[in-house]
Amino acid sequence: MDIKQTNLALLPYEPHIIIKDITQKINVIELMSALLHQLHHALCHFENNELSRFDAQVGETLCQIRAYKIYYLAAYSSHHFLEQVGTLKIRVLDGINTLSMQAKQFQQELRLHKNERSEFIRSPMTLSVFFKELKCLIPLSDDTLFLFSSFFLCHYHVVDDNHIPMAINFNAIEKELSLSRSFAKKLGHFHQKRLSELSCDFIFNLVKELPESQELESILPLVHHKADEGRMVLPCYCVTEIIVLHMIEKNANMLFLVDVITPTKRARIPLFLRGSKKQQNFELIEHDTAHDEPCMVMYGSRKSHNTGIKNIQKQLLLIGIKEVILSNNAAHPQYSGKTLSSYRENHYATLISERTSLSVQQLAIIQKRANHLAHLKHRANILGCTSDNPALFVLQHIYCSTIKNDMQRPIRVQ
Repeated sequence: MDIKQTNLALLPYEPHIIIKDITQKINVIELMSALLHQLHHALCHFENNELSRFDAQVGETLCQIRAYKIYYLAAYSSHHFLEQVGTLKIRVLDGINTLSMQAKQFQQELRLHKNERSEFIRSPMTLSVFFKELKCLIPLSDDTLFLFSSFFLCHYHVVDDNHIPMAINFNAIEKELSLSRSFAKKLGHFHQKRLSELSCDFIFNLVKELPESQELESILPLVHHKADEGRMVLPCYCVTEIIVLHMIEKNANMLFLVDVITPTKRARIPLFLRGSKKQQNFELIEHDTAHDEPCMVMYGSRKSHNTGIKNIQKQLLLIGIKEVILSNNAAHPQYSGKTLSSYRENHYATLISERTSLSVQQLAIIQKRANHLAHLKHRANILGCTSDNPALFVLQHIYCSTIKNDMQRPIRVQ
């Protein structure tokens, strides 16, 4: 766990801002206390493998990145990382207790005349000095900040009928944390932006772990853009390709959930899978072998008159689970939001048309990938992986959970 920051990174402020008076100091103590409580909850849920509690809503940033980062931390982290999580929980509780005592002291001082208050309470000081004086600076790693922001944005998300995150519930942030509506939005957007940056960093590091990754590494900087609200993003297919290849390389667990929609009913079919380096794809496993382990959940639906599990399994495996996932995310808009609307369909083709300054080698790679993406989009529609033709499987959401916890997922009745 690489320690780079402190709990000040939970706040949407620069460390050098000035805290002017006792009222501001009380407000920032109360907010930090509330956020530390949430950090403690996040660490507890992570320890208990309650991984769906980190299914955040982050606008343009891709759900598969956040899902695989949580999976990565839960499945691949060393025992030392989990020990550090346990130690951090204790430090966070100590910080909460410290702030609770300080809040009482400040409330008592508030009743005094201004000139009777202590120098520490009366004097303006920077945010970092203030919390240093309170003895409440807790070192945090980027991984911890990723867990916190994911949990925070999941806790306050709004979901649709299929439990897919759709928006942030700013009203809940406002009420639970006793904030103004404008500050609730500022806090929510701050953690969305933080999570976007950390998500992109994760992909830039992840691609280096792949064998023969030079081509993907070379193009990532060219497709790394700033989207709406200043959030940094990467394109859907490229990211999915990196994640799927890494899952196969690491023999990652996957729960493939298919809601089969017929004219009269909706039935759910689960496929329990694991990455196979030998097959360079995903193979079926008995779910008991990975019942309590973290898994990547690929959730989607198909419209079909056939609900037979064996036939559907056979059809999906014959095409290949890797190919089904990649076809889906090739057909998906590559970026969302207004800022990058011109890159939505085929960002590689857009890069070429914009005559971006590219080397001969880069141009060749991008042209090849532009053609491949166009081919996969066409193939996705033929296979039945699009809204126009949803006969095979249309991927709707990706998140991290465990097979044990996620088999309880409700089915929406149509």
